[in-house]
Order: sequence, then structure tokens, then C-alpha cells
Amino acid sequence: MHTISREPISSLDLMERAAHRWLEAAWPYLPSGPVAVLSGFGNNGGDALAIARLLHLHGVETKVFMACFGRHLSPDCKTNLERLPSAIPIIWISEMGDMEGHVPFLASASLIDGLFGSGLRGSLTEPFAGLVQMVKKIRPYTLAIDIPSGMLAHRPITPGAPVIPADWALTFQSPKLAFFYPEHEGLIGNFRVIDIGLDKEYIHTAPAGEHMLEKEELAALMPSRPKFSHKGQYGKVGVLLGHWKTHGAAVLAAISAQHMGAGKVYVISPEPIDINISWPGMMLAAPEDDLGSMVHCIGPGMGTSKLALSGMRDIIKKAQLPMVVDADAINVLSDNNNIIETLHPFSVLTPHMGEAKRLLGHWENTLELHQKARNFARAHTLILVLKGAHTAVVEPNGHIHFNTTGNPGLAKAGSGDVLSGVIAGLMAQGLDPADASKVGVYLHGLAADCYMDTGAAQAMTPVSLSQTLGKALQVLIGT
Repeated sequence: MHTISREPISSLDLMERAAHRWLEAAWPYLPSGPVAVLSGFGNNGGDALAIARLLHLHGVETKVFMACFGRHLSPDCKTNLERLPSAIPIIWISEMGDMEGHVPFLASASLIDGLFGSGLRGSLTEPFAGLVQMVKKIRPYTLAIDIPSGMLAHRPITPGAPVIPADWALTFQSPKLAFFYPEHEGLIGNFRVIDIGLDKEYIHTAPAGEHMLEKEELAALMPSRPKFSHKGQYGKVGVLLGHWKTHGAAVLAAISAQHMGAGKVYVISPEPIDINISWPGMMLAAPEDDLGSMVHCIGPGMGTSKLALSGMRDIIKKAQLPMVVDADAINVLSDNNNIIETLHPFSVLTPHMGEAKRLLGHWENTLELHQKARNFARAHTLILVLKGAHTAVVEPNGHIHFNTTGNPGLAKAGSGDVLSGVIAGLMAQGLDPADASKVGVYLHGLAADCYMDTGAAQAMTPVSLSQTLGKALQVLIGT
């Protein structure tokens, strides 16, 4: 509505623009063969009817299924229905029996889902719920207009709620929060954002608590590296090692901090240990004067022994900069709430879901998890990195940033240690902790995606992931 009021364009013309841009974006994902267009009675149905007309003009065999069940069409939907060429068959669905004779066509065709859009406020009820369940049972290859029908844009659906699963959701102007919820796994395969020319000034100034990480914005945050610079300009990282038996995790974090460009990287051990052979560039003997001025990464390989806990308390006491807290260090914080208050403001905590439950308590769904994370980050002035398929960076101001890079190859022990080192390495070079977290999770996932050029996801190891960080950096900054 804001675009219509600011730009000299009617809602019908905006719908036509959206249909053209949607179909243009959809072509690479639309198989050859017939197409079934499922239209509802609202403006999402109007989009679907405009797309059906365009498909017919491109020579695609198209059938329209009008699912109104007696509801009145919106004005723009009605107009687009009147614009349909007479050669396009229209199957009116006034009761479930109207679909039975068309099941073979639906099973062989691709489906464009325009039944309901992002304005849905609750779970579908009959008769639409029954129609969705029938389509779900047929399970045609499906491209959704804006959002899969039955899915709620801003909160998780209740388990078992009727939704038409989409292989692709081609969504208008910005991704929907629902796309990042693990509860919706299996209901949306992939999504792509389509710019339909909505008023960008309004979009950027409108209050929004959730954001998708964008490559261009993150690339602009990366520090420059002048020709005559030296290691002293790129900061120091200290990784706390608690026990020699778990030194591999600390080494992974340290290696990753170096791959990110940190000038000096120390592995700080409370007991004598020789691990330099694992990575010659690391240093074990951190000067006492450096402990306060480095970015500490505590947790990977730390363990929960009394010696490790004592070392953690000592590091927190001496640190003068925000730090990265992961793994066992998060578990220690969960059991010792008083230590949380001693962390430097804007330190970064990187829990996986199990660690998050110990830190934040139980939650019923992802929406509640995000609210708990917001409350925690705000109360303690800390940054939370909730690791998962769409890792979420939660800032003290309540903003949440969702990552879109990465693949299931990251589901291995050690991947989180790499991420901790990446974030610490970026912080050491002067990035704001929130920016370092956003860039870090994007690069971490991007490295996993770059690995796919040379091997399968399941073959990726944390070491090969760390070694691919350089390629990810090249992709991000274009050098």
C-alpha cells in the first residue's frame, strides 16, 4: 500500500509487474510440461491468474484451478480472471469432488501455488484444509507464489497444520521469517527473493527486528589490508586450552583465526604442552602484558575441569576486549550465572541448540527461542550466535540476522570450533563484535559451500573447512 501511495501505480499494475518478475525468476526452476495454477480468491490468487495468462502467452499448457468455495474474489483477482484467454481451462472448485477427475493431471504437471499468501493469520480450516491435504497427498513439483499456502509468515505453524509443500518459494521483496524456522523443514525446499520495485526508502526505514545477511553488505564490512601493513595492525587472538586430550578443538579455532587474517594467534594452556607441530604459526607463550589486549576465544578444547574453570575466570578478569565464548565455556556459564555478569559487554556466545537450552531454558518453538535469546542478549549486553541450518545472530538491541550460506556438511564435531576462531579473528582486526559475528557465520557457511566444488558435503572435515576459508573470503570480497 505504501508503494501505491508514493508511486504513480495502481494495485492492478503492481500486480502485473509482480507477475512478470515472478515468472522471469521462476523459469530456471520450472520443468517443461504442463502447469497447474492453483488460485485463491484474494490478491495472491490475482497474482496466480496473471502468471497463468503469461504462461499461456509463452506457449505453456496451463490449467487454472479456482479454489473459492463460494468466497467473493478481490477486485484485482476478479480483473485478472476476466483477462484470462478463453483457451485456458478453468476448473471451479466449489466442493472437494470437483478435484477428483483432475488428479492425474495434477500428478503429472508442475503446480504453481497461489492459493493463499503471506497475509494468512491462522491455520487453514475446511474446506481449504481438505484441499491442501489432497494436493499434499498428490505432491506435485511445486513453486509457491510468495509463500507456501498454509504457512504463516511470522510464526511457526502448529504441528500437522495443512501446508502445500513447495520445492521453491519465489517471494516478493524480502524473505519471510517463516523460511528460517526448523519447524518448517520439508515444507519449503529453497527460496529466492524477487524485487518487484516496492518503495525501498520505506522498507529500509520501517521497523524490523529480523534481517537476512546479504553478501554486499557484509563485504563492505571487511577490513582493508594495505600493502605496507604489518602483523601488529591485525590484532591478537588467544585460544584457551584446558587439557591436552582436547587440544584439537583449540587448534582448529586458532588455525581459523589465522585464516581470517589475525596478526598473532596464541594457544594459552594452563599446563605445559607442545602442540606447535600441529600448526607452526601458533604461539604458546603469550606474554602476560598481551593478555588484556587480545581477543580471547574460550571454550574449544577447554573442558570443565577445575583447572580449566580457573583459567577461564583468570582470562575473563584480565580481558579488556569482548571475547568469543563457545562449547564448554558456555556450559560453565550455564552452571555459574555469576560469571556471565563478569564478561566484557558485547562478548559473543556461540551455542548450538543443546547448549542454548542449558543457557536459556526450554522453549516450545523457534519463535519463543528467539524471544528468549533477545531477552538474554539485552539483559546481559551480549551477542548470541544460535548455530543451526540458518544460524541466527542476536544483538542486544533485539535485531536478529539470519544466515543463508552453509550445508549439512557442517554437521560434524569441530565445525563450531572453526566458527569461533573465524569470529575471533575478525574481532581482532577491529570489526565490531556484532559485525564480526555476521560476517563470520556467512563466511563459515560460504566455506562449506565452496568445499562442494571439490567434494561431497559428508566428506568435508573441520580441517578442510578451515582450509577453504581463503576461497570463501575471495568469493566474498572479490579478490
